[in-house]
Amino acid sequence: MQVNRIVATDPIEQSDPGHIPPGDHGAERLAYRSIASAGKLTGRLDSAADARACRPRRHVVDLRPEIVTTRKVEAIRAEHPALFDRVKREAHAQALGSLVLAGPYAELEAVQAEEAALARRKKRAQRAMLATLKGVPVEEVSDSFGVRYGGELPLPAEAAEAIGRRQATHQRRLLADDRVGRQVAGLEAEKDNLLDMIWLATSPAQIRTLWAKDGALLGDEPTGLEREALGIEPMEEG
Repeated sequence: MQVNRIVATDPIEQSDPGHIPPGDHGAERLAYRSIASAGKLTGRLDSAADARACRPRRHVVDLRPEIVTTRKVEAIRAEHPALFDRVKREAHAQALGSLVLAGPYAELEAVQAEEAALARRKKRAQRAMLATLKGVPVEEVSDSFGVRYGGELPLPAEAAEAIGRRQATHQRRLLADDRVGRQVAGLEAEKDNLLDMIWLATSPAQIRTLWAKDGALLGDEPTGLEREALGIEPMEEG
């Protein structure tokens, strides 16, 4: 296909330096006239920079049929937006009807609306948690906060950490009230203090004596592992 283009004439290519190219406007026309007039007085343009200054931009108009048609369609749509919005809605409804999908589509719309409402409720509950922890009104809690996923609920990170710390404290107290719980708590304490017990078992007698006195002053009952560590004969020095 042949491409039709209209290109504005370059005034430098004209024999008359005072010639005003068709389609030129405003500041370019004024600049061209002033420099061209100076050129007439001197008989030449002083420099290549003067020549470039008096050369206006080339204006290229694309006249390809598909481009022209697209622009016409866009102009018509812009003049009648209500018409095309109505046609789009009616065509969508007719498509659902002819495909017998109107019912399932409406169900999905209802589910989407419910999900949006639940998301708003979840955000309000999360903000309420943070407001309670900080002792401020809910309105002062920003919507921007980290959320801890992977647990039972998507809790705000700050709330999840606070719950975890407080739960561990209550769990230790509840276990201490039960015989089996005390046994498990003791074993877990021994596991946590394993490195200390190894150090105690390899320490000289003076350290072991100090350890035992310290435990007695604090009223701590020695664990089984601690008693075994204290019962090991200390290594001879030197």
